[in-house]
Amino acid sequence: METTKKKYPVASGILLFLCVISLLISVLSGMLRHTLSGKHIQRVITETEISELAIGEAVCMALQLSADTVDDADYSAFIRHMDKDTTIAEILYKVLKAENEDIRKKNVKNALEDKQFKKQLAGLTASYIDDLLYERGSGELDAEQVEELMEAFYDGMQLSEKEEESDRAALWKEAFLEVDREALEAYSVRHLAETLPLTPLRVFVSPLFMIVMLVAGIILLAAAIALHCNTPMDAVKKLLLVAVAEGALTGMFLAAMHFCGELLVRKHVEEMEFGNSFAEVVEHLNELDALEHRIAAEQERRDQQARNDGNPYNTPTPTPQVAGPQDPPEGVFNIYCWNEEFKSRMEDYYPGYVKMDHLTGQIGDVEICFHIIPSTDYGYQQALDQILYNNDSNDDDTRADLFLLEADFAKKYLDENLDYAIPLNELGIRDADLADQYAYTREVVTDQSGRERAVSWQAYVGVMFYNRDIALDVLGSDDPEDVQEAVRDWDAYYETAEKMADHGYLMTATLEDNYRVYYNNLSSPWVTNGRITIDPALEEWARGAAQMVADGSTKDDYQWGADWNNGFYPEGKVFCYFGPSWLYEFCTYADDDSSVAGQGRWAVTEGPQSFYWGGTWIAAARGTAYPKLAADIMRFMTTDETALMEMAQADGESVNNRNVMTQMAQDPAGSRQILGGQNPNEILDRAGAMVDCSDMTEYDPACNNAFLSAMKEYIAGQKSYEEACDAFYQTVESQYPELSH
Repeated sequence: METTKKKYPVASGILLFLCVISLLISVLSGMLRHTLSGKHIQRVITETEISELAIGEAVCMALQLSADTVDDADYSAFIRHMDKDTTIAEILYKVLKAENEDIRKKNVKNALEDKQFKKQLAGLTASYIDDLLYERGSGELDAEQVEELMEAFYDGMQLSEKEEESDRAALWKEAFLEVDREALEAYSVRHLAETLPLTPLRVFVSPLFMIVMLVAGIILLAAAIALHCNTPMDAVKKLLLVAVAEGALTGMFLAAMHFCGELLVRKHVEEMEFGNSFAEVVEHLNELDALEHRIAAEQERRDQQARNDGNPYNTPTPTPQVAGPQDPPEGVFNIYCWNEEFKSRMEDYYPGYVKMDHLTGQIGDVEICFHIIPSTDYGYQQALDQILYNNDSNDDDTRADLFLLEADFAKKYLDENLDYAIPLNELGIRDADLADQYAYTREVVTDQSGRERAVSWQAYVGVMFYNRDIALDVLGSDDPEDVQEAVRDWDAYYETAEKMADHGYLMTATLEDNYRVYYNNLSSPWVTNGRITIDPALEEWARGAAQMVADGSTKDDYQWGADWNNGFYPEGKVFCYFGPSWLYEFCTYADDDSSVAGQGRWAVTEGPQSFYWGGTWIAAARGTAYPKLAADIMRFMTTDETALMEMAQADGESVNNRNVMTQMAQDPAGSRQILGGQNPNEILDRAGAMVDCSDMTEYDPACNNAFLSAMKEYIAGQKSYEEACDAFYQTVESQYPELSH
């Protein structure tokens, strides 16, 4: 029997027509969606302040601000230069405060090449861009891609001085396209419906509508084929063949759609205008335009004053005359230091100083050149040893005019027999000029004959800062006066340590934490007439530390280690630390809301005894060609109360002037959020007046290091106290054969 053929040409034609219409609608939906997505990407990026996205510019700024070692002062300055609300700056700051000390202390340029550093920075930056571009963080930027973006920016910044601004813009555009084009497009597609009103257009461009129309076209095509076949079996065969072909075509269609979408996104990004925003970024790198105008105005005012009073260095107050010949009218004035702190203070506060580039400036017709030599592995001291020896025979480019000192090695370079530093009285700096400074800051830089040879603008007085929550739990009060009563002397301190241990807390994070307090309060010098003496106070420290380790109120560990840092968080359960303002301001992870500082739960009190930790002193080098300028800088930067007040308010400096500190104690600006609103300046001032450094010797750093090392074995139970002392003597005497005990 012959099979009847069933054909429905009209119906098949209608279905095929509808199939074509469905597929065309699907294509148009996808094309329109990608077009609107590209426009949305353009709007998101264009409406965002490009300077906020300037990762490469931030890194470049970091390189400029920290050409040597990275420290907290550098990055506090960095954040101020960028902008208080610049999250990229905060990201860099957080990464550089990582527990990995090697990364934290590295040169920024080297750190940027460090894989661990880049990984941390890339991860934080990815999260930031997610929040910035995607509003609710719904994007999925990949940290490795952001790292590639950073490298692209960094490479671009290396060419920035040679490239035109338009080329810089091209680098930016290419980086935007390469970092995560797909993520940007996906974001725009996901959120496009939210940006369009509820209209047929919103439905038309949705991905679901495109897929529905595509599937409808396939179904209509299958139905048309089925109506055109002779038998069901024939229809099944043809539908299978069509399904395979349709699958391949659909894949090709989606791939083509994706490719077209990328082209459209690229087209819209390339149409962006970056000109004005890049001008703002360039101003950031060269410092804010307003700052430059202010400096220029100040320069003009000081120049006019100089013409009126004949003062070549634009000093706001008359400068006492210094014996000897006049300074040359022009030339090079060299300042040697180990970081950028003093350079930034000169740039910000010294009248008439005009910044020329990263390491040079101008005062009148004299070029100021900063030589920044990292102190790592004694590099800075080794450089000073070479330069200061016969300094008057050095050429203009290497001769030292000013050099900076830390307390640990100040005595070495202020020895009257070496005569590397000019005494203050020879420079015309009088006792009356320094009358309001803390006595200990002058004792540190006094030579064997009682002559001062350096000055400091800082007074980093140490205090005890403690965890308020632990104080409430154990002592019943977090009031500084009540806590001070609990640590009023060392007997009370050790009694309180036992209470802390009984409640499951550590009194201090490590046994080293209170050593500096003892060392700053010795009854006799480490070395007298070549003889080493262990002060009774140091024996008290060693035996007290051994007892605290035994009863669990501290750990046999080192400062700056992981356990020490962990105490800055509540889970560390550490009651107190000993240190100056820079320690609790910049080293306690105050930018982390989960830290004790981030929650404002530290407070300050004097502790058992007063002490100091840190500070920088300025000395004029013997052989300088500019003694008058050297004296003027030293006097102004350390005695001008207006400048010192600005440093205290803007930079958080604990300044070396009792009048200023007294005013800060009454100033609301002196209250610190990390201290729960407490103003610590009255306590700092009171403690600073009690610090005594009259017994310092040049051997102190070596003696302290050797004593700590030897006592670790005693505290660990590996040696008796007497055996540990013998090991200490042997270490110091081998280092300094001229000493004995």
